[in-house]
Amino acid sequence: MKRIVIKLGGSLISISDDKQVNYEYLDKLKTTLQEFINEGYEFAVVVGGGHLCRVRQDWARKNSKLATNRELDWIGVATINLNAEMIRAHWADIACDKVVRYDDYKSTEQIEMEKPILICAAEEPGHSSDVDAVKIAKRIGTNILYRLTNVDAIYTSDPKSNPDAQPIHKLTWDKYFEVLGINEFTPGGHYPVDPVASKMSNEADLIFYLMDGENLENFSRSLRGEDFKGSIITNTVSEI
Repeated sequence: MKRIVIKLGGSLISISDDKQVNYEYLDKLKTTLQEFINEGYEFAVVVGGGHLCRVRQDWARKNSKLATNRELDWIGVATINLNAEMIRAHWADIACDKVVRYDDYKSTEQIEMEKPILICAAEEPGHSSDVDAVKIAKRIGTNILYRLTNVDAIYTSDPKSNPDAQPIHKLTWDKYFEVLGINEFTPGGHYPVDPVASKMSNEADLIFYLMDGENLENFSRSLRGEDFKGSIITNTVSEI
């Protein structure tokens, strides 16, 4: 049995008013995961918020005078938890009955999985779901995390503003902090892997894969140890 944590970006799960839950993508991902489940793999999938999260927060921001940033953060957490329940229901045949959420993250006990997929939502405001993914990795006994998102790799600088930016396939956590240029989490900030989760991963000697989650063939190649497009962050590059 091989266990892997997948941090599934909200940009893949909820993309528009017409696709508040992107079932087409979820069906494709399920087919991909099932192939590896048949070979003895188990997965913990930590979900994000995406379009639905932004819509709910904007709605509250515009219509509620008492909706402070803290309240908006809690709305975001609740939306992520709703996304998780929607995914668990859609994958009910292979997903554990209970979604991990809120105070479930306070425990350090090992999680028993009665089915091959464990769906995980959010804990509380103050950190990103990358941190939740690291916590889950410890509790299911794995050191391998995948971040499937709308970014295809970590670059030497922001490719949106620098056309000469180059992707980095393998890098250490120390190099990642150097590329990131900061080491503190800012709510609403956008990072390949957020700084708090990066520090935790470094301390726990975790291996973090980052790649475009739309390219599931590429994801499958990486699981099989074949060449793939994306980035790997770990303590020692030579160990990969």
